[in-house]
Amino acid sequence: MSALENSKTGGGTQKSRLTARGITSLTTPGYYSDPDNKCLYLQVSSGLGSFKLQFEGSPHRADVDALNTLRLFFEILHRHNQIYQLLTDAKAVK
Repeated sequence: MSALENSKTGGGTQKSRLTARGITSLTTPGYYSDPDNKCLYLQVSSGLGSFKLQFEGSPHRADVDALNTLRLFFEILHRHNQIYQLLTDAKAVK
């Protein structure tokens, strides 16, 4: 029995998997669901939207998707560094 079948029957762990439409996750709420197989999808454009960034270029082109994924990665890294700096400054106030 696969991990996906296990998750539907209530036994075993639930895993994400890569499909042609995106990364599916049975455990992550907040992404649109596919009525055919009841999985949830995460797309680059929705990830960018979470950080108030616009998707640049034509969707579903490897080079454009890679560029937008990098933009999303660097935005997450930038915000992480801001939070880390805030915590460092807060510790120094003690």
